[in-house]
Amino acid sequence: MLFPAYIRKNKDGTHKATFPDFDDSFSGIRNRNYLSNAFKHAVEAALRMRKLPPCEPSRPQDWFGDRRFQGGYWTLIDINFGYSSPVDAPSHAYRSLAHY
Repeated sequence: MLFPAYIRKNKDGTHKATFPDFDDSFSGIRNRNYLSNAFKHAVEAALRMRKLPPCEPSRPQDWFGDRRFQGGYWTLIDINFGYSSPVDAPSHAYRSLAHY
C-alpha cells in the first residue's frame, strides 16, 4: 500500500521523516542518503506503539493545508503488510515511488 511520507530539513541540518497516517510517527536522520532507513524506523516505531494505519492510506493532498507539513516535500512509500510482521519486511519493501 502506498502511504504518504513527509520529509523536512530542520534548522540544524538533520532531516525528519513523518508518516501522518501512522499518528505522526517519525524518525530523524543526519544524511538524506539514509531516508529509507528513517522510513523503516518510523513504521517500526508506529507498530511497536500500536499506531496502526487506517484501512486506506491518505493522499499527500489531504495534508497540504496542515501547518505541520510546510516547507518540506512529500513522497509515497510502498509498505508491504503482507509479511507476517512489517517489521520483518526487507528494506526493499519500503521504497520511495514519487515526490510531490
